[in-house]
Amino acid sequence: MNKNVVTVIKDYKERREEVNYSIFDIEKLLKELAQKGMIWTLKEEDELYEAEQILVEYYLNLYRHLQNYDGLESKEERLTNDKSTSFNPHAKPTQHPTEMPNLKIQQIDKFIAYKKAVQLERKVEQLTNNITVFEKYHMIDQVTRSTASIRENIAKGEQHFIKQKFNNYSVAIGSAIETRAWIDMSLSLGYIDGKGHEEVDILIDDIVSILISTLKNLKDEHPSVVGLLPLYVPNIRSFNAYTLGIELVKKAYQLSNNRMFSNNNALQKGLKYNATSVVANIAESNQLYVKKKFVFLNQALAALQGLNSAIESAVNLNKVSETKVQEIKSTMIMIEKIVLKTLSNISSRKCA
Repeated sequence: MNKNVVTVIKDYKERREEVNYSIFDIEKLLKELAQKGMIWTLKEEDELYEAEQILVEYYLNLYRHLQNYDGLESKEERLTNDKSTSFNPHAKPTQHPTEMPNLKIQQIDKFIAYKKAVQLERKVEQLTNNITVFEKYHMIDQVTRSTASIRENIAKGEQHFIKQKFNNYSVAIGSAIETRAWIDMSLSLGYIDGKGHEEVDILIDDIVSILISTLKNLKDEHPSVVGLLPLYVPNIRSFNAYTLGIELVKKAYQLSNNRMFSNNNALQKGLKYNATSVVANIAESNQLYVKKKFVFLNQALAALQGLNSAIESAVNLNKVSETKVQEIKSTMIMIEKIVLKTLSNISSRKCA
């Protein structure tokens, strides 16, 4: 192994020990390494915990264009690599086994799930028209983004490659569950009525059901290609961290709407944005791939930390008393425990 690669790995391990293996701090270290173009050095490292391996894979994919592979190669290694990667006009194009066989591409506008995704976008836009101006730049933007993601990823899923189709549909499913979170939060805050909420809910159920059914058929037809990916999306409303999260949002909004916050818009936004982010990320973790579940649940924990910081600032600035925030803090602790336990269960399984 290149001595410079050894140095990078050794440095990372030392810094990991300095932060006492905190998953939050480890994620920061890995992101920093990825942005420097060096996270690829950890790709084959055996002494990483499974949670670290997941994050390495995630940030390697996210910052793949920044990776400085040549920067750590010796002269001899570069010469070898140049020979092995030189252009050969007679070479046959390689095909990744997991991308075969090719699928027949259909007309996307005839796919029922796509039609319903377009219908969902329109319905959500109608529902959110009367929501307050403040939420236009927060809740409305977020639910608009998540509904657009459903339609876009269903469209992208209409392609040759099975693996990529599964990936696009997984993202579409996660975005559908996230959309459900935004309409649940809107209902709990009194922004939309029960009838509109139910109509959106039915459309989301239909879309997820069609996508799962389509993938199950593909899995039956090509079991060797698809592998053992579980095709099951549980009811998010039966997950205690989610239901507690909806209550957390209501409490955060009640707290931030106190007249004491009227002259501190940044603090008010911090309370609302972080509370809703907890729920949205918990919802979007309902994807088919374990790695993606891990990433979104970890982001939910980060949002909890952000919310806690905003609450501490509110107390320190005498915007609210310590006793007034005890209930919301208790809810946060319960959510954190459930999410951490879920992450622990995920880490004990082989990642898809």
